[in-house]
Amino acid sequence: MKSNQRRQNLQVAVILPSLARCGPVLVAHKIISSLLHQVDFFVFYFDPIVEVSMPVSCQQIKFTTSIDVSKFDLVHSHMLRPDLYVWVHRLPKKVPVISTLHQYIEESLTYSYGTLIAKLFTPIWKIALKRMSMIACINQHMAAHYHKLLPKDSVFEIYNGLEAWESKQVEEHEALLLLKKRYTLVGNIALLIKRKGLEQLIRTLLLDEKLFLILVGEGEERNNLESLALQLGVNNRVKFMGFKENPRDYLPYFDVFVMPSHSEGFGLALVEAVAAKVPVVASHIGSFKEMFPENELCFFELNNIESLYQAILRSQQGKETFIQAAYSRYTASYTQLQMANKYLLAYQQLQLIANEGIT
Repeated sequence: MKSNQRRQNLQVAVILPSLARCGPVLVAHKIISSLLHQVDFFVFYFDPIVEVSMPVSCQQIKFTTSIDVSKFDLVHSHMLRPDLYVWVHRLPKKVPVISTLHQYIEESLTYSYGTLIAKLFTPIWKIALKRMSMIACINQHMAAHYHKLLPKDSVFEIYNGLEAWESKQVEEHEALLLLKKRYTLVGNIALLIKRKGLEQLIRTLLLDEKLFLILVGEGEERNNLESLALQLGVNNRVKFMGFKENPRDYLPYFDVFVMPSHSEGFGLALVEAVAAKVPVVASHIGSFKEMFPENELCFFELNNIESLYQAILRSQQGKETFIQAAYSRYTASYTQLQMANKYLLAYQQLQLIANEGIT
C-alpha cells in the first residue's frame, strides 16, 4: 500500500465478484501470480465462494463496503458487480481504474440471466465502464466493438494467457483408458450453462455410435443435459465428471476437445486444450476465428449437428497437423507471461498518467 517512502512495487487493488473457479477469476489469478515481484496486490471479493487460492491477501466485502483506495496506486476491476462498485462508490479520480471485459456484455447477460435483465443492465454496465481509465478487452473483435460505444482512447486489447503445466493421472485413469480403446472420446471442460452450447455435443452422439462424450464441470444446465441424453437414448455414452479441482488433467485423455459456445470473449479452455496438444473443434464465432485460423482448428456452424460431426471427423483425419499448427500459435501469442507483461505496462502507464495529474 502507499507510503511516503520511495518504493519499487505498484500497489494494486483487485476487485472480483468471488473467488469461484471461473474464467475471469482464473485470469486474475494468472496476472497476480505472474507479477508478484513487480506488483503488490490485494484482492477484494463479494460472494463467500473460495475455490481459487490467491497468492496474496484477500478480503471479502459487501457491495456497500467502501474501500480506502487512497492506499493503492490503482484499481483493477473484473466483471459487472466490481465495475458497478467502482461507479457507485465514485472512487477518487486520482486513483485510476482498469477494467477487464471478459465477455460481450449483452450476449453474456442474456444467456446467464435472460433478455429482460440483459436489456436493463447492459446500458448500466456501459455507463459504469465510462468511469474507467482503461478498459482491457480480451480480443481485437471485442475492442473494435466497444470502441464505438465507449471512449475510444480508453479501450484496447490484451489476450488472455496460459502457463505451462504437467498433467497428472486422474482417479478415473483406468476407466478412461478402457473407454478410449472402444470409442473416440469427445471432451469439454466448462461451466455447464446455456451459453456453452453443450446440448449440441449430446445430439452429435446420435450420428456415430463410436463417439463418447466426457463433460468436466458443474453448472445449472447439468440436469437439462442429463435429461436430453436420456431422452435421446445416448446417456450410456455421456459421462458427467462434475467439478474437478484440476480439470486440465483430463485433457490428455480426450481424442478431440470441442468448444461449441454461442458466445465467448476468449475461450481459455480452448487454449488449454491446444497447449495440451489435443485437436480442437470450435464453433464458428468471431472470437475463436480471430484466435486461430482454419488450418489450426476445425470449425463448425452453430446449431448444425452435421457440421459439428464433420468437424470432429476432420480433427481426427488431420490430427497431427492441426495439433502442431495450433500449438505454435499458442506459444507465439497466448502464454501467461505475455499477458501479464502487457498488464504490467498498462499499470505503469496508468500510474504515469496519474502522477502527471492527467486523470
